[in-house]
Amino acid sequence: MILKPRPIPLFLVVNLGSNIRFRSSSLIPIPLSFTTIKTLSLLFETETEIDLISCWSGLRISDFLYNLKTDNIKDGFISIKTQKTKTFVKLPIHNHIKHVLNKRFGQLPKKMSATEYNKNLKIVCQLAEIDNLVYGKIWNPEIKRKECKYLPKYAFCTSHIGRKSLCTNLAGKVPNELIQSIFGWADSTMVAHYTKTTKTDYAEQLKSYWNGE
Repeated sequence: MILKPRPIPLFLVVNLGSNIRFRSSSLIPIPLSFTTIKTLSLLFETETEIDLISCWSGLRISDFLYNLKTDNIKDGFISIKTQKTKTFVKLPIHNHIKHVLNKRFGQLPKKMSATEYNKNLKIVCQLAEIDNLVYGKIWNPEIKRKECKYLPKYAFCTSHIGRKSLCTNLAGKVPNELIQSIFGWADSTMVAHYTKTTKTDYAEQLKSYWNGE
């Protein structure tokens, strides 16, 4: 089946060529639809392969786009010293990442600039119809500061969204200490920060646990 892209609205085309910098909202987590993005490989093959590595490794852009080499991948694991914090992390290779590697005969997707990646990521997410309105902060070059507004979700998608998505999707399903380890965090409080977990959320989890006893 040939995937036909939806027409890209003028809004996206104009903003991609301007100085507007899309920023991920600090107010809400934005998990991606991994399955939907995977189907877009015919249109943006390299971008979607990098997206899959980002979403299923949880690495920062400095690592999954620049620091990660084939030497870091061995015996079903990714072992890497992170660029930002110089922390050593080790995580298993997800099947989606294995598929990318097998398709490329063990090689990683070709490198690209962070600017190009972030621009194409928004297009991929728009084509994946990740376009419900969400509230977030975005840079306005006219007033030279960030402002809060409602925009389609893809407008807020940046390179860090894969890391946020993996944390959000793992939270509550595996121990926080496990997430802390594979993300290279010094303590587990960052899990709550990434998932925006509140005291009410924790209270609801305890209530569910007690009700299940």
